[in-house]
Amino acid sequence: MKSRLIAFALILGFAVNAHAINLSVSGGWAPTLGAADLAGGAGTGFRSTIESPPAQVNLTISGFVESTPWTIRVQGSSAALPPGVTVAVRPTAEGNCGSLSLGQGYLEVTSFPQDLFSGVGSCSGINLQLQLLGVSIQHAPGNYGAEITYFLVQ
Repeated sequence: MKSRLIAFALILGFAVNAHAINLSVSGGWAPTLGAADLAGGAGTGFRSTIESPPAQVNLTISGFVESTPWTIRVQGSSAALPPGVTVAVRPTAEGNCGSLSLGQGYLEVTSFPQDLFSGVGSCSGINLQLQLLGVSIQHAPGNYGAEITYFLVQ
């Protein structure tokens, strides 16, 4: 009886590995702010929001059976940003998916995981747009950054 149980566990292990669920993320954003980003030309502050192109980040979700639901969560670290500056993200294109629920507008990225959108089955070509809020000419010039992590939750 014991040898049968071990054999079953090994077969189950191979079955799980044969259907690997993957989240692939490509893209990034490194804007350089200058005169073109001022709200009204010389002597004014930066626009209230700075946006990336609509397809700045691309997600592909693979390995799911058609009827399997999932959720994409997002969280980040803005420790390397000036005080008061935040990053937000939103999906801008549904890509090639069976079923997708994109949510409403931008979601501010925080240090806690938040649901960004959900779907069913495998998907490719889901585009995301990023946004900076709170950028000010009062911030010292320099290189700043934020880290955004996307999670696939079944």
